[in-house]
Amino acid sequence: MKIRKFGDGKWRADAGVILGKRTQKVFEKQKDAELWLQKQDKIKHDDRLGIRRISQTREHLASMAFDHLGKHGLEDDSILDAVRRYCSIAAPKRKTGLSDAIAAFERDLTFGNRSPIYIAQIGRQLARFYRSFSDQSLHEIDGDKIRVWLEANCATASNRQNRRRELRVFFSWCVKQSLVGENPVDRVPRVTVEHGRPEILNIKQVQSALKNLSDQDRALFSIGVFAGLRPSEAEGIRWENIKLGRKFLEVTGARHGERAGDNRVVHLSENLIEWLKPLRRESGLVFAGHSRRWRDRVQKAIAVSADALPEWPQDVLRHSFGSYHLAKHKDASKTAYEMGHRGNPRMLYAHYRELVTPEDAKEFWKIVP
Repeated sequence: MKIRKFGDGKWRADAGVILGKRTQKVFEKQKDAELWLQKQDKIKHDDRLGIRRISQTREHLASMAFDHLGKHGLEDDSILDAVRRYCSIAAPKRKTGLSDAIAAFERDLTFGNRSPIYIAQIGRQLARFYRSFSDQSLHEIDGDKIRVWLEANCATASNRQNRRRELRVFFSWCVKQSLVGENPVDRVPRVTVEHGRPEILNIKQVQSALKNLSDQDRALFSIGVFAGLRPSEAEGIRWENIKLGRKFLEVTGARHGERAGDNRVVHLSENLIEWLKPLRRESGLVFAGHSRRWRDRVQKAIAVSADALPEWPQDVLRHSFGSYHLAKHKDASKTAYEMGHRGNPRMLYAHYRELVTPEDAKEFWKIVP
């Protein structure tokens, strides 16, 4: 240990190697340098004896941390893993912006050959989420913030369930990419949705919608209500998939989660063929617009000469098809097959029976231009 003049009347104290590190410091006064060296000498002496000294504050915090581990039945040596895990969440090595993460996530969905419809749908919801957190890094978004966002932006339990599911998929991807240490959505309570009897359109509502819609709006509505496709399936249908002469259309994995091997064939009713003939195109998407704005136009078209829909019931066109189809054929297995329903046909029968009278079913399948 040495003290040397450093220039400008200052003194440099050199304590040598302490705890594996070369230790030096510059002081204004020689006396301060001497006192500092004495402390360093004590630390070096304790190190040789195996004694470690920390500040009283750190010693108190360490004691509280070890007590906390003990209450949960954990060993003392697990404290380092706990600290590392916390640091990965609170201060990750890669502080990624939410916008960059969403863009990379969508690129990976495309690379993974996910449905373009699914990518567009989840992309729209993540864009809504981004608008509320555009000023924050990814690791700053915790479960409490997500819960508040869901409460403020989702009017129904069904909406909260869907948005929570989409966010959980996104943040699970973030965890796999080491962008965050854990999925914050796991700290948000799951949402239970009570499914009552499905809502369907009555005859006048269907007639009013078809009469007052035009072009691709009418095409999408007629496919939804007379073929029973899921909304994401209907939005993904191309004119090349519709074989009017052979009376069927092909669903080619438009629904999220489906792959090419999940394609199925749907029978075209006579009245659906009549609605599609004047709108027929050689190729391209049947509907290339925005689904939310389309629903607004459908609600306005219904309200022209039938009871208005204050809100858009979930899967209302698909539920309408299922109800009118079951009432006509009285065969739950056949209806389930047409709808691509993979569950027990008895469940479908329990949900759709008695929603439609035989008279209404007969009139429904005769709705033509």
